[in-house]
Amino acid sequence: MPIARAIENGIYFVMANAPADPDNINRSGSSHGESEFIHPDGDVLQEAGFFTEEVLIQDLDLRAASGEIARRAVEDQAALKD
Repeated sequence: MPIARAIENGIYFVMANAPADPDNINRSGSSHGESEFIHPDGDVLQEAGFFTEEVLIQDLDLRAASGEIARRAVEDQAALKD
């Protein structure tokens, strides 16, 4: 779903998540890891593992993000504009 959100909105999508518990992957309230940076075209630029603690750093070319859907919501005469 994060890839779809990036593509349909023309935005970078950054998902930050804690790693999963390798001793009990089904533990209630635990996360599933896989923090990631997704380009507006849907390419996954970086992705952390399921069980590892990682810090991801990524340079983003903001010119690649059109933000078309967000702009349309502000500029169009839509019922929800106000």
